[in-house]
Amino acid sequence: MKTTEIKNEGGASVKYDIVNIGCKDCPYCMMAEGHYLCRSDKSCNAKANMTDDDEPKQKVIIYSRVSTEKQTLEQQERTINEWLNCHNLKATHEVKEEGVSGKVSYKDRNLGKVVLPMLDKGDILIVSEVSRIGRSMSDINKFVNDELKPRAVRLVIVQMGIDLDCSHLKAIDEMLLFAFSFSAQMERELIQERTQSALEVRKQKLAQDGEFISKSGKVVKKLGRPRKCDLSNAQKAASEKRKKEAAEKPCNKAIWNVVKKCTNDFTELTTPNFADAAMMLQQMGVYSSTGKVLTKELVRSAYYNLRSVYGSQVYFRRGSANYRVMREKGMTDEEIQQYYKELNNNNNNTEEV
Repeated sequence: MKTTEIKNEGGASVKYDIVNIGCKDCPYCMMAEGHYLCRSDKSCNAKANMTDDDEPKQKVIIYSRVSTEKQTLEQQERTINEWLNCHNLKATHEVKEEGVSGKVSYKDRNLGKVVLPMLDKGDILIVSEVSRIGRSMSDINKFVNDELKPRAVRLVIVQMGIDLDCSHLKAIDEMLLFAFSFSAQMERELIQERTQSALEVRKQKLAQDGEFISKSGKVVKKLGRPRKCDLSNAQKAASEKRKKEAAEKPCNKAIWNVVKKCTNDFTELTTPNFADAAMMLQQMGVYSSTGKVLTKELVRSAYYNLRSVYGSQVYFRRGSANYRVMREKGMTDEEIQQYYKELNNNNNNTEEV
């Protein structure tokens, strides 16, 4: 239901529900499509003219959750739909969460951010089991007593056969809720223990045999995520071969050396002048390895790719940490410039064009 806030005569903000009724006497009528009905049931002429058809409809909200993306919500949805069919009810809203653990507080999940703001007096919240609300006893207790009870919401936990009117919780209801929430927390702790135990067994197996067979039948020699930089010897050899071939190409040598000439002797320029470099290469009749005319963009792309082949350029910049250290040692700007020139020449053994 849409709501709005209107300031009363005393200046306080009061929440109102927008209801579609034919009343012309509502003092809060401000929209053509409906009128505002005070939630606190204060004086509002619209309420007196409401019929049974105008009463706000009961919302039936389904909440389902799985902890990992590999799991599906199909079983939960099937269980809840069977219950709805037996009670001749239809869901008005469905809120789903995938890949969210039950140990996360309900306030940080869609249960607190999406579901709770929708709930009003008399609405029904349906879950397949109590662990979908959470796996912490304290969290479940807070959700029911601090959130659902003040809203007078009906909570249905299908698999447990629980149908609670949270506005009038009886002692037996409290006891059942305690028992099921305790069971959910124990199940979570057992899952953690089993996971830790299985991990310890795998670590021992690796220490003894150097490998173990996973459930999928793969031979595992190392636990954890594989590093991207962990290349095999064959991959490293192939990479070095590609670099060597790239370094020997005449067009790459020409691009590298021309760009070097267009960097103003590496003095205070943070990036080379690729436009001048492209113009010089075109005048020299140099084309790319695929036969394309070398534009500014192609030269820039080729230069940054070739840095891993010929080595990165080191630029002389006043104000850098290295510059300050050299100045403290008594070196002049000319000496520092010369140092960087020699450093770059030593790092790049390309022929001059």
